[in-house]
Amino acid sequence: MKKNIFKTLAVTVLSAVSLTAWAVDPYADLVNTTTEITFDGKLWYLIDYDASTVTLLSKECVGVSRYDTQDPVAHANTWYTNNITATAKTAVNGSGMFLLTIEQVKGILGSEDKEATSDVLKCSVPTGAEFATWWLCSSGLTNSSGMAIVLGSSGKLRSDGASKDNVFGVRPALKLDLSKVTFDTESKTFTVGSATSVATPTLSPADAAKSNIWYDLNGRHYQGKPTMQGVYINNHQKYVVK
Repeated sequence: MKKNIFKTLAVTVLSAVSLTAWAVDPYADLVNTTTEITFDGKLWYLIDYDASTVTLLSKECVGVSRYDTQDPVAHANTWYTNNITATAKTAVNGSGMFLLTIEQVKGILGSEDKEATSDVLKCSVPTGAEFATWWLCSSGLTNSSGMAIVLGSSGKLRSDGASKDNVFGVRPALKLDLSKVTFDTESKTFTVGSATSVATPTLSPADAAKSNIWYDLNGRHYQGKPTMQGVYINNHQKYVVK
Protein backbone atom coordinates (compact mmCIF):
# COMPACT_ATOMS: atom_id res chain seq x y z
CA MET A 1 0.00 0.00 0.00
CA LYS A 2 1.34 3.42 -0.94
CA LYS A 3 2.73 5.24 2.07
CA ASN A 4 1.79 8.79 2.81
CA ILE A 5 4.40 11.44 2.06
CA PHE A 6 2.43 14.48 3.09
CA LYS A 7 3.31 16.78 5.94
CA THR A 8 1.85 16.16 9.40
CA LEU A 9 -1.70 17.40 9.93
CA ALA A 10 -2.78 17.59 13.57
CA VAL A 11 -6.40 16.43 13.65
CA THR A 12 -8.72 17.69 16.38
CA VAL A 13 -11.16 15.02 17.57
CA LEU A 14 -13.54 14.59 20.50
CA SER A 15 -10.85 13.26 22.78
CA ALA A 16 -8.48 16.04 21.70
CA VAL A 17 -6.05 13.40 20.39
CA SER A 18 -4.19 14.36 17.24
CA LEU A 19 -2.67 12.29 14.44
CA THR A 20 1.08 12.67 14.60
CA ALA A 21 4.32 11.64 12.91
CA TRP A 22 3.44 12.26 9.29
CA ALA A 23 0.17 10.45 9.74
CA VAL A 24 -2.50 11.77 7.42
CA ASP A 25 -2.97 8.03 6.91
CA PRO A 26 -2.66 6.58 10.43
CA TYR A 27 -3.32 2.99 9.34
CA ALA A 28 -0.79 2.33 6.55
CA ASP A 29 1.87 0.97 8.91
CA LEU A 30 -0.64 -1.06 10.93
CA VAL A 31 -2.60 -2.98 8.29
CA ASN A 32 -1.83 -6.71 8.28
CA THR A 33 0.73 -6.45 11.06
CA THR A 34 0.61 -7.91 14.56
CA THR A 35 0.42 -4.47 16.14
CA GLU A 36 -2.34 -4.84 18.70
CA ILE A 37 -5.32 -2.54 18.21
CA THR A 38 -7.71 -1.91 21.10
CA PHE A 39 -11.44 -1.43 20.61
CA ASP A 40 -14.00 -1.84 23.37
CA GLY A 41 -11.27 -3.10 25.70
CA LYS A 42 -10.46 -6.04 23.41
CA LEU A 43 -7.46 -6.78 21.20
CA TRP A 44 -7.63 -6.90 17.41
CA TYR A 45 -5.47 -6.78 14.29
CA LEU A 46 -6.23 -4.23 11.59
CA ILE A 47 -6.55 -6.17 8.32
CA ASP A 48 -8.17 -3.72 5.91
CA TYR A 49 -9.46 -0.17 5.59
CA ASP A 50 -10.84 2.34 3.14
CA ALA A 51 -12.04 5.94 3.31
CA SER A 52 -15.01 5.11 5.52
CA THR A 53 -14.31 1.86 7.42
CA VAL A 54 -11.60 -0.22 9.09
CA THR A 55 -11.79 -4.00 9.40
CA LEU A 56 -10.56 -5.54 12.64
CA LEU A 57 -9.85 -9.25 13.16
CA SER A 58 -10.06 -10.63 16.68
CA LYS A 59 -6.54 -11.39 17.91
CA GLU A 60 -7.72 -14.74 19.25
CA CYS A 61 -10.63 -17.11 18.71
CA VAL A 62 -13.72 -16.26 20.75
CA GLY A 63 -14.89 -19.87 21.01
CA VAL A 64 -15.12 -23.15 19.11
CA SER A 65 -17.75 -24.75 16.90
CA ARG A 66 -18.49 -27.50 14.43
CA TYR A 67 -19.84 -26.54 11.01
CA ASP A 68 -22.38 -29.33 10.56
CA THR A 69 -24.59 -29.43 13.65
CA GLN A 70 -23.57 -25.93 14.78
CA ASP A 71 -23.13 -22.54 13.13
CA PRO A 72 -19.82 -20.71 13.73
CA VAL A 73 -21.27 -17.43 12.40
CA ALA A 74 -24.12 -17.63 14.92
CA HIS A 75 -21.57 -18.42 17.61
CA ALA A 76 -19.61 -15.30 16.65
CA ASN A 77 -22.67 -13.11 16.81
CA THR A 78 -23.75 -14.58 20.15
CA TRP A 79 -20.34 -13.61 21.47
CA TYR A 80 -20.78 -10.15 19.90
CA THR A 81 -24.18 -9.73 21.57
CA ASN A 82 -22.85 -10.76 24.97
CA ASN A 83 -19.40 -9.17 24.96
CA ILE A 84 -19.41 -6.00 22.85
CA THR A 85 -20.86 -3.04 24.73
CA ALA A 86 -23.92 -1.19 23.50
CA THR A 87 -21.86 1.96 22.98
CA ALA A 88 -19.28 0.12 20.89
CA LYS A 89 -22.01 -1.47 18.76
CA THR A 90 -23.10 1.98 17.59
CA ALA A 91 -19.79 2.31 15.75
CA VAL A 92 -19.93 -1.11 14.06
CA ASN A 93 -20.69 -1.05 10.35
CA GLY A 94 -23.27 -3.69 9.44
CA SER A 95 -25.18 -6.08 11.65
CA GLY A 96 -22.36 -7.53 13.72
CA MET A 97 -19.40 -9.84 13.26
CA PHE A 98 -18.44 -12.12 10.39
CA LEU A 99 -16.00 -14.86 9.45
CA LEU A 100 -13.33 -14.20 6.83
CA THR A 101 -13.45 -15.54 3.28
CA ILE A 102 -10.67 -17.25 1.34
CA GLU A 103 -10.13 -14.06 -0.65
CA GLN A 104 -9.82 -11.94 2.49
CA VAL A 105 -7.21 -14.32 3.89
CA LYS A 106 -5.30 -14.22 0.60
CA GLY A 107 -5.33 -10.45 0.93
CA ILE A 108 -3.69 -10.75 4.33
CA LEU A 109 -1.14 -13.23 2.97
CA GLY A 110 -0.47 -11.08 -0.08
CA SER A 111 0.16 -14.24 -2.06
CA GLU A 112 -1.53 -17.07 -3.94
CA ASP A 113 1.16 -19.50 -2.74
CA LYS A 114 -0.54 -22.17 -0.64
CA GLU A 115 2.52 -22.33 1.63
CA ALA A 116 2.48 -18.58 2.34
CA THR A 117 2.15 -17.64 5.99
CA SER A 118 1.27 -14.57 8.02
CA ASP A 119 1.74 -13.93 11.72
CA VAL A 120 -1.59 -12.08 11.66
CA LEU A 121 -3.31 -15.40 10.96
CA LYS A 122 -1.69 -17.19 13.89
CA CYS A 123 -3.52 -17.66 17.17
CA SER A 124 -3.53 -19.72 20.35
CA VAL A 125 -5.37 -23.01 20.74
CA PRO A 126 -8.88 -22.04 21.86
CA THR A 127 -10.47 -23.73 24.86
CA GLY A 128 -12.37 -26.81 23.74
CA ALA A 129 -10.29 -27.45 20.62
CA GLU A 130 -7.27 -29.66 20.00
CA PHE A 131 -5.62 -27.35 17.48
CA ALA A 132 -5.31 -23.62 16.77
CA THR A 133 -7.18 -24.10 13.48
CA TRP A 134 -10.08 -21.70 12.78
CA TRP A 135 -12.97 -21.65 10.34
CA LEU A 136 -13.53 -19.45 7.33
CA CYS A 137 -16.98 -18.91 5.84
CA SER A 138 -15.92 -20.17 2.37
CA SER A 139 -16.63 -23.68 1.12
CA GLY A 140 -13.61 -25.81 0.29
CA LEU A 141 -12.25 -25.46 -3.22
CA THR A 142 -11.56 -29.16 -3.77
CA ASN A 143 -13.89 -30.54 -1.09
CA SER A 144 -17.04 -28.49 -1.62
CA SER A 145 -18.79 -30.34 1.21
CA GLY A 146 -16.14 -29.02 3.61
CA MET A 147 -15.12 -25.54 4.71
CA ALA A 148 -11.88 -23.62 4.25
CA ILE A 149 -9.72 -23.17 7.35
CA VAL A 150 -6.64 -21.38 8.62
CA LEU A 151 -3.93 -23.24 10.52
CA GLY A 152 -3.42 -20.92 13.46
CA SER A 153 -0.19 -22.59 14.51
CA SER A 154 1.56 -21.64 11.26
CA GLY A 155 -0.61 -18.91 9.76
CA LYS A 156 -1.32 -20.94 6.61
CA LEU A 157 -4.51 -20.98 4.56
CA ARG A 158 -6.02 -24.38 3.74
CA SER A 159 -8.60 -23.65 1.06
CA ASP A 160 -9.17 -27.25 -0.06
CA GLY A 161 -11.79 -27.81 2.65
CA ALA A 162 -11.93 -29.54 6.03
CA SER A 163 -14.74 -31.79 7.19
CA LYS A 164 -17.54 -29.88 8.92
CA ASP A 165 -17.62 -32.30 11.86
CA ASN A 166 -14.32 -30.91 13.17
CA VAL A 167 -14.32 -28.70 16.25
CA PHE A 168 -12.30 -25.62 15.24
CA GLY A 169 -11.94 -22.09 16.47
CA VAL A 170 -14.29 -19.20 15.72
CA ARG A 171 -12.23 -16.08 14.99
CA PRO A 172 -14.50 -13.27 13.79
CA ALA A 173 -13.94 -9.80 12.38
CA LEU A 174 -15.94 -6.59 12.39
CA LYS A 175 -15.96 -3.27 10.53
CA LEU A 176 -15.90 0.09 12.25
CA ASP A 177 -17.50 3.18 10.76
CA LEU A 178 -14.72 5.78 10.76
CA SER A 179 -17.23 8.58 11.08
CA LYS A 180 -18.22 7.22 14.50
CA VAL A 181 -14.81 6.58 16.07
CA THR A 182 -11.58 8.38 16.80
CA PHE A 183 -8.16 6.75 16.76
CA ASP A 184 -5.34 7.42 19.22
CA THR A 185 -2.10 6.77 17.35
CA GLU A 186 -0.09 6.47 20.56
CA SER A 187 -2.18 3.83 22.34
CA LYS A 188 -3.51 2.32 19.06
CA THR A 189 -7.04 2.59 20.42
CA PHE A 190 -10.35 3.23 18.68
CA THR A 191 -12.85 5.13 20.83
CA VAL A 192 -16.48 5.73 19.99
CA GLY A 193 -17.03 9.42 19.21
CA SER A 194 -17.24 11.35 15.95
CA ALA A 195 -15.25 14.35 14.87
CA THR A 196 -16.34 17.81 15.91
CA SER A 197 -16.48 20.91 13.79
CA VAL A 198 -15.23 24.27 15.03
CA ALA A 199 -16.00 27.81 13.96
CA THR A 200 -13.98 28.83 10.93
CA PRO A 201 -11.53 31.60 11.90
CA THR A 202 -10.78 34.65 9.78
CA LEU A 203 -7.89 33.70 7.52
CA SER A 204 -5.30 35.62 5.59
CA PRO A 205 -5.49 35.22 1.77
CA ALA A 206 -2.57 32.76 1.84
CA ASP A 207 -4.10 30.67 4.62
CA ALA A 208 -7.49 30.83 2.93
CA ALA A 209 -5.97 29.25 -0.19
CA LYS A 210 -4.43 26.52 1.91
CA SER A 211 -7.71 25.89 3.72
CA ASN A 212 -9.33 24.84 0.44
CA ILE A 213 -7.08 21.78 0.25
CA TRP A 214 -8.63 18.62 1.69
CA TYR A 215 -7.06 15.20 2.35
CA ASP A 216 -8.59 11.75 2.71
CA LEU A 217 -7.20 9.13 5.07
CA ASN A 218 -5.09 7.66 2.27
CA GLY A 219 -3.20 10.93 1.88
CA ARG A 220 -4.81 11.96 -1.42
CA HIS A 221 -5.51 15.68 -1.63
CA TYR A 222 -8.45 17.50 -3.17
CA GLN A 223 -8.92 21.11 -4.27
CA GLY A 224 -12.16 22.07 -2.56
CA LYS A 225 -14.47 20.11 -0.29
CA PRO A 226 -14.98 16.51 -1.52
CA THR A 227 -18.51 15.35 -2.28
CA MET A 228 -17.85 11.60 -1.96
CA GLN A 229 -18.83 10.01 1.35
CA GLY A 230 -15.89 9.54 3.70
CA VAL A 231 -13.64 11.02 6.38
CA TYR A 232 -11.43 13.97 5.39
CA ILE A 233 -8.91 16.40 6.84
CA ASN A 234 -9.15 20.15 6.24
CA ASN A 235 -7.37 22.98 8.02
CA HIS A 236 -6.27 20.68 10.85
CA GLN A 237 -9.80 19.35 11.42
CA LYS A 238 -11.42 15.97 10.80
CA TYR A 239 -14.72 16.13 8.89
CA VAL A 240 -17.24 13.49 7.84
CA VAL A 241 -18.91 13.83 4.44
CA LYS A 242 -22.18 11.85 4.38
